[in-house]
Amino acid sequence: MRKSSTLSLEAKVAAAAGAVLLSMAIARNLMSERFDINVRATLYRVQFLLFINSFMLLGSLFVWRRIASAVILGAKPPSPWLYQAWRAGVLLFLLLTHSSFLTLFYLVAEEPHALSRVVRLDITLDKLPRSLDGLKIVLLSDIHLGSTVGRSRLDLIVSIVNRLEADLVAITGDLADSQVSRLLSASEPLLGMKSKLGSYFVTGNHDYYTADVEAWFAHLRALNIQALHNDHARISQPGQKSDWLCLAGVDDLEARILRYPGHGMNVAKALEGCSPDRPIVLLAHQPRAARWALQERPDIGLVLSGHTHAGQIFPLSIMAYLLNPYFCGLYRVGDSSLVYVSPGTAHYGIPMRIGSRAEVTEILLRAP
Repeated sequence: MRKSSTLSLEAKVAAAAGAVLLSMAIARNLMSERFDINVRATLYRVQFLLFINSFMLLGSLFVWRRIASAVILGAKPPSPWLYQAWRAGVLLFLLLTHSSFLTLFYLVAEEPHALSRVVRLDITLDKLPRSLDGLKIVLLSDIHLGSTVGRSRLDLIVSIVNRLEADLVAITGDLADSQVSRLLSASEPLLGMKSKLGSYFVTGNHDYYTADVEAWFAHLRALNIQALHNDHARISQPGQKSDWLCLAGVDDLEARILRYPGHGMNVAKALEGCSPDRPIVLLAHQPRAARWALQERPDIGLVLSGHTHAGQIFPLSIMAYLLNPYFCGLYRVGDSSLVYVSPGTAHYGIPMRIGSRAEVTEILLRAP
């Protein structure tokens, strides 16, 4: 008799990951308006927890089969107890790695300490008036305040920003991974963040996953941070109102996918009143949004983005590179437009980076 073919364990895990991903798409597109904020936020976290663990399980199976049973080449076979201790150590490492994402629900204000380096850039911005030559923008992105980034890390980031004496602070999305009510204490250091001409914020995809964006907007206003919700601000030096720069911001692409009421990327609305003869700086969380915005308005001089984390942990960086039109760093687009993609100011999930570094970006704008 012919034996029936069966799927390998890896194939089953991949199918499970695909099924969870499909359920996420269905829940976010068809069911998001049927539940209140707390239920939606919990549902998003549970789905993401299932997806990331099933996806990681593919790598864990490889590690278990290839490393847990490995014997050092050239050495004698280890004693049984040493061999079992080695396997137990590998198993413990894998369990801790998978369970680390449970911090999406707990440990909201506690986190390990790590430093963000300062990266300095001089960028010549077309049409920038002389009165704004040397304007200093400090860029923050992908802080992910929540499970593994809490008050002490944010306090450190704010202290770095304040030492740089920024004219503007721009936060390009993914500020938080939980509702305002759970992060009131953790977000307090933002009240002490100093900038001469204002601090501005645009949403990222994770901000929408909190299902609490309007509350975050209100909370940020209380912290002296203005949300650019498909909107712009005129930036000028005191006494130089006629020489202004258009600082615009758009909602994240996920807002439309999630059918978040009243939200969705709208470049035309954000730039309404910003004429082509003015210098324009656009805040857009995802590099894909940066590309689409430049296709719609080629007169945008500079787009500041984040989202990719520069992959955060190799080899995830390979996937991040392939999925985004701009991966990390400064890109020239067309004749006079630039895109800068931050690798992120902190991290998401597991508090580690391999092959990437977190940064606070100091940008000096120069007149041509």
